Amino acid sequence: MPTSAPRVRVLGPVEVDAVDGAVSTLAGPTARALVAALALASPPGSSVGVEALADEVWGEGQPRHPRASVQTLVSRIRQVAGVEIIRSDAAGYAIAPDAIDLVCAQARHDDAVGLPLTDAARLTALDDALALWRGEVGGDLGDAPAADALRAASARLRDALRRERARTLDATGRAADAVPAWRALHDAQPYDDEAAAGLLASLRAAGRTSDALAVFAAHRARLRDDLGSSPGPALVAAHAALLREDAPVAGRVRIGLRSAPTPLIGRDGDLAAVATLLAEARIVTILGAGGLGKTRLAQAAAAASDADLVAVVPLAGVRTDEDVPFAIAAALGITEAATSGRLSDQARRPDLRARVLAMIGERRTLVVLDNCEQIVAGAAAWVADVVRAAPGLRVLTTSRTPLDVSGEVVLALDPLPIADDVDAPAVRLFVERARAVRPGARLDPVVVARLCTHLDGLPLAIELAAARVRTMTPEQIEQRLGDRFAILTTGPRDAPERHRTLEAVIAWSWDLLDASAQRAWERLAVFPAGFAAEAAASVIGVPGADDVLERLVSHSLLIAADDPQTGAVRFRMLETVREFGLSRLGPDAHDDALDAVARWAVAFAAERLATAFDERVHAEIFAEHDNLVSVTRRAAASGDDATVVTVYALLVQTWLVRGSITELTSFGTVAIEAMGRVRDDAVPPDAAAVLLTGTAAFALITTRVPAARPLARLALFRRRRAPISPVFAGLADVILATRDRVSFDAAIGRLRASSDPSVAALGELVRAQATENDGDHAIALAASRRAWDIATAGGVRWLATAAASSVSELSSQVGAAADALEWFERAAEGFRVFGADEQVRQQGWVVAGNLIGLGRFDEARARFAALVEAAEVPGADREIASIGRFGLAETDRAEGDADRSADEFARAIDTFVSGDQRNSPWYLITLGAALSAASIDGTGTPERRALWARRLRVRAIVNARVRPQLTDHPVLGTVLLGWSAWALDQPGLAEAALAALALAESCGVRQDFPSLRLDAHLARAERIAGADAVARARSAEREQPREGRAERSFTILRG
Repeated sequence: MPTSAPRVRVLGPVEVDAVDGAVSTLAGPTARALVAALALASPPGSSVGVEALADEVWGEGQPRHPRASVQTLVSRIRQVAGVEIIRSDAAGYAIAPDAIDLVCAQARHDDAVGLPLTDAARLTALDDALALWRGEVGGDLGDAPAADALRAASARLRDALRRERARTLDATGRAADAVPAWRALHDAQPYDDEAAAGLLASLRAAGRTSDALAVFAAHRARLRDDLGSSPGPALVAAHAALLREDAPVAGRVRIGLRSAPTPLIGRDGDLAAVATLLAEARIVTILGAGGLGKTRLAQAAAAASDADLVAVVPLAGVRTDEDVPFAIAAALGITEAATSGRLSDQARRPDLRARVLAMIGERRTLVVLDNCEQIVAGAAAWVADVVRAAPGLRVLTTSRTPLDVSGEVVLALDPLPIADDVDAPAVRLFVERARAVRPGARLDPVVVARLCTHLDGLPLAIELAAARVRTMTPEQIEQRLGDRFAILTTGPRDAPERHRTLEAVIAWSWDLLDASAQRAWERLAVFPAGFAAEAAASVIGVPGADDVLERLVSHSLLIAADDPQTGAVRFRMLETVREFGLSRLGPDAHDDALDAVARWAVAFAAERLATAFDERVHAEIFAEHDNLVSVTRRAAASGDDATVVTVYALLVQTWLVRGSITELTSFGTVAIEAMGRVRDDAVPPDAAAVLLTGTAAFALITTRVPAARPLARLALFRRRRAPISPVFAGLADVILATRDRVSFDAAIGRLRASSDPSVAALGELVRAQATENDGDHAIALAASRRAWDIATAGGVRWLATAAASSVSELSSQVGAAADALEWFERAAEGFRVFGADEQVRQQGWVVAGNLIGLGRFDEARARFAALVEAAEVPGADREIASIGRFGLAETDRAEGDADRSADEFARAIDTFVSGDQRNSPWYLITLGAALSAASIDGTGTPERRALWARRLRVRAIVNARVRPQLTDHPVLGTVLLGWSAWALDQPGLAEAALAALALAESCGVRQDFPSLRLDAHLARAERIAGADAVARARSAEREQPREGRAERSFTILRG
């Protein structure tokens, strides 16, 4: 670090030490700018070329001879400060770095950072550096570009020095001094999380917790109100720590905890150890071989936790690292759903990670990941990522191998202690389990202790052996077990002894089975998740499968339990038992068993393709979901296109019901490609119909792929008259008729005339969507109500649910708030029957919007605020945020606060950043409503209203050019309404504004929110242009053919 005072000073008015020892400010801004440019050289002291200096001094206003002008300035400076002040070489000019105060300040910063935080010399170096600033930087350089560069470099360095100084004050225990230091930084950069966090920490250290909480609240409000954002994870963590100190969080959530059927024996010490480790570390792994009771211990630890949110996530059925985030999200109750029921909105894929983090939020959370060993890389990646992003999170995992991530603490689980005493944990476990199967059995503690010793104290081995007390004495079990140890010792010599012992216990159970049960055990082990008796019978492949299942259950090798959704019995294997079964399969037998599972899956799918929307069938499909996905993955990897198409055609219907768009789209590309290679007659006709119809519809709606080829193949498929479900046939015919309105209406009419309630209800729903799109809300509402009546009378629950949802949305569009809420509740009841709770949550905006119409402002505000908060996490669906802010704006306006409403509308618009986001209909609706409100209320500047009007007009025209065949007339009406509200005040646009207003009415403009209410717009138009002019415009529009509304609309918008 330089010890002498710098001769060239730019950290304030530029000045140099003159030859006579005086201080000179140099004459003229250009000379000072040249000094500044040399001071900014990178690296410090390096030569700066003449052209670069000219650019920094004069910018675009270069002198006629830049080189000569630079040389003149250098000569003038040398005359004042001496020849040595600026050296020259072939590359240009330079100033020695130790002569420049900016460079000296940087050097002192670097020296300080290299010292320990608690070193007093650190503070001295930082204070010395900060003392080099003398006033405004760059203010005496005129318009020279070097001025901006100097100001920026100075500000960065000064900020870094101040931050290091504040940190040093904190580290040396000088909290009272650190508070003003951090407050100055926070005042200078009010949106900076780090400065806010430093201020919180110093206030906390000074014992001023309430002040710290107030700082966080003000910071969060500033980010929300000014930027539409929220504090980052580090600051949220600091705030959460303050909250925990200030007051406990009420209301706890528990997910996935199982009620223990029997007491946890011999694990009190381990349970306490887990609690201690979780208090000290954020990642704890219970490590051990299969059968040690890791899952039971983790469940007990979760039950004992006082965290606000505790979630236990079973991962035994997950087989790929890529599926780990989806499995965790599903366990937390998070799936993907679009914000409306429109098919065109189903392509959205909100970020699952963001929504998981949003759920964890600021509260203290314990997530238990059970059985990580088969997907340890995926689990490790998820844990490492989320722990960094969620400061309040603790993770407890069970695994046979460590995660090997930073911060992980491992608890190696030991076998149960053994002694010749009935109270010894291992003996007690055996005795209690044995008495459960044969209460009168004679159980000598000494014999039981020896037996438990043979079993190495492994809980699973002890329980399996105790189950044999049903027909044997402990002495007989001990004798048999000893024989089996002598025989079954073919495992790896480097494997733990207790692992080989566990294999011996399971092998002994194997030896007690007949050949048919052994074969069944092997083949059933290939199921990645539980299975029903039907699936088991298909894979076992021999008569008497039910008897075989009974034998496996009685030997404690299968666990049978009632499925609460289907009402049927489902079976599962303990993971250790399953692994033993897999180990008995050779490669060929393993492939054969997997082929059998695939054949079962194809048969299962083919049988249910036409009835997948039945609530009972839906429950059956969802129960087998993991098995069906596993089959689809293997089939895709092996090129079995027919299996991919068939199973996907079933799964996609379940995913649509539940709003699981992630799975639908991630597998969709694979399935569509497979359908492109497979012959139509190689798959069940209904499967081909689902894929071909879906592909054609996707092409028509999104325009991402040409529609001609999918439509041609669908037409060929229909001409072959393959026997398919009437519902699929009707949908295919409607899709094929979309480009001809007469044929389209005729196809819908055939559906509506069907005697099949599913087909007829579907026809009414298609008609409702088509007429709603045309702006004919009365017809659409009537069709949706008929769909409800037909589906309800015919017992078609899913279509009744869809119909109720349609009536709710349509009622909202026409401003019938009470009806909208009533029908939403009917739809929500149906969604919940199908386990589609996410659909209810995502469509909650319908409820909130109509609460405004009913004057229930507080309820509406709370719901919209919740939407905004849920979307504040980086990566979350921004459309949800826009709806939330849109709703808050409407609520403010309804309560009479027009200025606050205008600000919220602006924030809602600003949430749409990318081109894809602005292609959304919600962008046009938001712009139209915001422009309507601003024009009527006179809020905002005329320039902003003009900007919104231009954006609204241009985006509507662009969208129509991209998708000319899909004009959404109510949305177009909203565009026209907003533009007309603005244009009424513009010179020369009154006539066009009235025509646009009349067209908006003809298009069936949405009436969901107060700013869009047509009666208010008509009344304003009459006040401005006169009632006669408005009446003439409406009359003229009524005389025009409805088919030309879109063309007339865009003619007006193009001007």
